[in-house]
Amino acid sequence: MKEFLVQNGAFIFWAAVALLALIIEAMTAELVSCWFAPSALVAMILSPFVKSIWIQLIVFLGLSILLLAVGRTIIKKKLDLRKANLNADSLIGKTGVIQEAVNNTYETGSVKIAGLVWTARSASGEEIPAGTAVVIREIQGVKLICEPTAEVPVSKSGSGRPGLNADSLIGKSGVVQEPINNLAETGSVKIAGLVWSARSAGGEEIPAGTVVLIRNIQGVKLICEPKKD
Repeated sequence: MKEFLVQNGAFIFWAAVALLALIIEAMTAELVSCWFAPSALVAMILSPFVKSIWIQLIVFLGLSILLLAVGRTIIKKKLDLRKANLNADSLIGKTGVIQEAVNNTYETGSVKIAGLVWTARSASGEEIPAGTAVVIREIQGVKLICEPTAEVPVSKSGSGRPGLNADSLIGKSGVVQEPINNLAETGSVKIAGLVWSARSAGGEEIPAGTVVLIRNIQGVKLICEPKKD
């Protein structure tokens, strides 16, 4: 037994190091200890042929450092990408504002949603200019596939478009683009160069082409009424 341990001591030692590294990684999940396991296995395989413990140790440390630097970086990027994809899925159906003009041909474009800027592409292929309100239809990788919408994401403190405050629209006039019908929950109005989702303040239907006055803001909708001469 003693002779066996003397002859195979290095082999057993590196096997134990590999096993210990895997156990520690299973307990911590930090993507650190796991890289010592393959390095120890290489040193274990090398031990019957290279008796010098110093050479084995150099191989073990060198390979461990290389795997830790390269392997951990690659896997961490993949995990971050997977996390980004999971977060992106929750954006489907949400509205945002184009920051950089979307052009599928030139592979350019970005959209801002909930304070974050994402790479964007057009669902139909047409170019979407900056400042356009869009709705997210699907996710491709880390790109949001979107299309223009009449519903603009605004709040009382402001909107996704730089320099535009929702409160500043109250009292302004615009022109109805899509007939406003509160029951059908349809309608839009164009004001300040943008088309916004709109509802009638009095509840009556307002036909397209009508000049209206903005009376209030409710969520992402402008509440308006026909402007009297």
